[in-house]
Amino acid sequence: MLNSESDGPTPRTEFAMASLGGAAIVFGGFGTSETGGGLLSDTWRFDGDGWTQLDATGPSARASPVMASTGDSLLLYGGLVGDEGVDDVWRFD
Repeated sequence: MLNSESDGPTPRTEFAMASLGGAAIVFGGFGTSETGGGLLSDTWRFDGDGWTQLDATGPSARASPVMASTGDSLLLYGGLVGDEGVDDVWRFD
């Protein structure tokens, strides 16, 4: 499931983040003007030592989703694509 190690995700706002297995998981958001803006759909893991981009098929690009840990997995709900709300739930484990 690990894809590549790098310096970490590009700068972004309105992303989702939660803890899973002692690591922080970051999904999506909106890229900053320095990175060209736009909605993002990438997933990243930070384990305290560095960032790894995860190769995960998942939700479409969106800003302002909500993510929470259920103990052994994460649930991601909703978000925004432009002015439209997204009404779906994704599980990541």
